Amino acid sequence: MQLGWPPKRGSNEAIDSARISDLPCYTESQGNVVARVTAAGVYGSGRLFVNVDPVINEPNCPQSRFDVQPDHPEIEAWLAIAMAAMTSGMPAKIVTDGCYGGYPTIGNTTASYFYIKTQSSRVGEHHCVRAGPNPKSS
Repeated sequence: MQLGWPPKRGSNEAIDSARISDLPCYTESQGNVVARVTAAGVYGSGRLFVNVDPVINEPNCPQSRFDVQPDHPEIEAWLAIAMAAMTSGMPAKIVTDGCYGGYPTIGNTTASYFYIKTQSSRVGEHHCVRAGPNPKSS
């Protein structure tokens, strides 16, 4: 039986979840996660660090924190967001774009960002699109 995507409303079509889950998952950035901020601070060198749960899966440097270079123009804003997320317990959306000193980092482009999400956001949520004839967001 050929299954359509999405299934027609009210139909009894079952989704072949094994087939869908076998498809590769692609994201705009692998370092793309909703996480809880567990600690934040600045080293004496001016380098910002933000510890998070779960791990940020940035290629070549998956870690449970991200760092920001001391000369980043938004470093004070990133620290304020981290402190607000940590003290409020609200989840944060983190999209990194590379590594700095062995840790995922937020660079100087719009390809990476960090902001506080609503309480209803699921921590650990990784956004991906399944490749195939009928891509599905999960």
